Amino acid sequence: MIIAISPATDREVVAEAVRRSAPRPSYQQKLAWALDDNPRLLTGEGYLAPLRAIPRFIELLHAAGIAGVVRPACPRCRRVVRIDKPPEGQRVCRNCIAKSRIEECSRCGARREPATRDAEGQPLCPHCLIKDPANLETCIVCGKRRMVCTRTPPIVAGSVYVQPGVRSGGGVANA
Repeated sequence: MIIAISPATDREVVAEAVRRSAPRPSYQQKLAWALDDNPRLLTGEGYLAPLRAIPRFIELLHAAGIAGVVRPACPRCRRVVRIDKPPEGQRVCRNCIAKSRIEECSRCGARREPATRDAEGQPLCPHCLIKDPANLETCIVCGKRRMVCTRTPPIVAGSVYVQPGVRSGGGVANA
């Protein structure tokens, strides 16, 4: 089928793209069946892909320079970007998924995609999640309750974290 789109295509390039997008033989078979059912998936309609491997396969073929293979645009925003998420039967980009999931944060009222939900199931935005007292711990360096930067001993807050082997002034410590 790809040879019909681009006769000069190297079969080994296609075989490698199949192996990288669908490593298991059973999934490779499903990939072949899906492309047999709808060859237009390779020429711009990849957002209708029934399998997650198909957009990846198209990306690999396009990157290899196979003529006639078209990266699909997101059906909502029309941008040609990585599409992966399949709500309502069409794969859309991450940005469109985030916009479709917007809710009002139960703490600050901001309208964003929730980062998590509280104990009652109410949405929390990323900012409120970070500021939640349950997610703060006392830093052993500065003594303040802050978001944890590292848990491997010792627990250090992000604003005072110093890479191992580097002095706080920026010089390299003698090891």
